[in-house]
Amino acid sequence: MGGNKKMGFYGWIFVGFLLVMSASGQEDGEVGVSGGRRALVPAMFVFGDSLIDNGNNNDLPSFAKANYFPYGIDFKAGPTGRFSNGYTMVDTIAELLGLPLLPAFSEASGEQMRYGVNYASAAAGILDNTGRNFVSRIPFNQQIKNFENTLDQITDSLGAPDVAQALSKCIFFVGMGSNDYLNNYLMPNYDTKNQYNPQQYADHGTQDCFLTVLGRYPARELKYCPGPDIKRTRSCGAHGYEACFFAVLAHYPASLRPRNIRCVDVGKNRSKCSFEILCA
Repeated sequence: MGGNKKMGFYGWIFVGFLLVMSASGQEDGEVGVSGGRRALVPAMFVFGDSLIDNGNNNDLPSFAKANYFPYGIDFKAGPTGRFSNGYTMVDTIAELLGLPLLPAFSEASGEQMRYGVNYASAAAGILDNTGRNFVSRIPFNQQIKNFENTLDQITDSLGAPDVAQALSKCIFFVGMGSNDYLNNYLMPNYDTKNQYNPQQYADHGTQDCFLTVLGRYPARELKYCPGPDIKRTRSCGAHGYEACFFAVLAHYPASLRPRNIRCVDVGKNRSKCSFEILCA
């Protein structure tokens, strides 16, 4: 198998998508604290890896940390655990939605969780064993459990009916999958390549992702964000990882499928997106 072909199976890796529990969520926003503007949604909950981690690895015995310079050199608070010089993509999205910067789960408590929480962890993947070379990290399954912990705390203070109504309008951002290749499938100390061919591994990761999210929290609307085109080779059919994405979704019971699927493409190929474009 040639090098270019292998790189093509990064198809589903950089997938980030927004699960929006209600299509009407942007109509009933409450007053936010970002510039005094009205927030478009009550809150946003973020799951992912180093691209959007904002400090959850700081206190872990992990090699995947960014709480030191030059990270954060352009960020007002300095190094916070973000793997960037300044804002991450979810910081920008929160600001555009009229929300404050979300706290890391490791630091969030009480009123801080009102507008959402960031559960992302550097080196984490969709699969539990991904990223073990960095020692500690918080895999997708554990990030979901941390979200459930947040829900328990919010429910205790606000009551189940109010929380359920607010959650129906919240945004859930998932940006994860690159480490399942870079720090799993392509690593010499992992046996994954001997267990799955590229097609099978792509299916395995995509299915695991959907089982983790849609199996627990059926979404009314799914906003899908395709990632960068990295020499992909149609590992899931004629249309690459998009075909894999929708093929997996098609196998879900009707009760678990989102009613609407809209594309969220903020890259250079927006004209190729056949669905609604968010944040254009």
